[in-house]
Amino acid sequence: MLICANESYQRAEDDLAELTGIKINHSTLHRLVQRQDFELPTSVLGVKEVT
Repeated sequence: MLICANESYQRAEDDLAELTGIKINHSTLHRLVQRQDFELPTSVLGVKEVT
Protein backbone atom coordinates (compact mmCIF):
# COMPACT_ATOMS: atom_id res chain seq x y z
CA MET A 1 0.00 0.00 0.00
CA LEU A 2 2.90 2.34 0.60
CA ILE A 3 3.95 2.01 -3.03
CA CYS A 4 0.38 2.84 -4.08
CA ALA A 5 0.43 5.97 -1.95
CA ASN A 6 3.53 7.34 -3.66
CA GLU A 7 2.65 6.74 -7.30
CA SER A 8 -0.21 5.82 -9.59
CA TYR A 9 -1.55 2.29 -9.35
CA GLN A 10 0.04 1.48 -12.72
CA ARG A 11 3.43 2.67 -11.45
CA ALA A 12 2.87 0.73 -8.21
CA GLU A 13 2.27 -2.41 -10.30
CA ASP A 14 5.59 -1.88 -12.09
CA ASP A 15 7.49 -1.03 -8.88
CA LEU A 16 6.14 -4.06 -7.02
CA ALA A 17 7.13 -6.38 -9.85
CA GLU A 18 10.60 -4.87 -10.01
CA LEU A 19 11.20 -4.89 -6.25
CA THR A 20 9.72 -8.29 -5.37
CA GLY A 21 9.23 -10.19 -8.63
CA ILE A 22 5.52 -10.48 -7.79
CA LYS A 23 3.12 -9.34 -10.52
CA ILE A 24 -0.13 -7.84 -9.18
CA ASN A 25 -2.42 -6.00 -11.58
CA HIS A 26 -2.95 -2.29 -10.92
CA SER A 27 -6.73 -2.79 -10.62
CA THR A 28 -6.14 -5.44 -7.94
CA LEU A 29 -3.87 -3.03 -6.05
CA HIS A 30 -6.62 -0.39 -6.25
CA ARG A 31 -9.21 -2.83 -4.86
CA LEU A 32 -6.88 -3.87 -2.02
CA VAL A 33 -6.33 -0.25 -1.00
CA GLN A 34 -10.05 0.58 -1.21
CA ARG A 35 -10.87 -2.44 0.97
CA GLN A 36 -8.74 -1.18 3.87
CA ASP A 37 -10.41 0.59 6.78
CA PHE A 38 -8.12 3.49 7.58
CA GLU A 39 -8.71 5.32 10.84
CA LEU A 40 -8.57 9.08 10.68
CA PRO A 41 -5.84 10.52 12.89
CA THR A 42 -6.88 12.44 15.96
CA SER A 43 -5.04 15.25 17.65
CA VAL A 44 -5.28 16.33 21.25
CA LEU A 45 -3.58 19.62 20.40
CA GLY A 46 -4.86 22.23 17.99
CA VAL A 47 -3.01 23.13 14.79
CA LYS A 48 -0.94 26.28 15.16
CA GLU A 49 0.42 26.59 11.62
CA VAL A 50 0.48 24.82 8.27
CA THR A 51 3.25 25.09 5.70
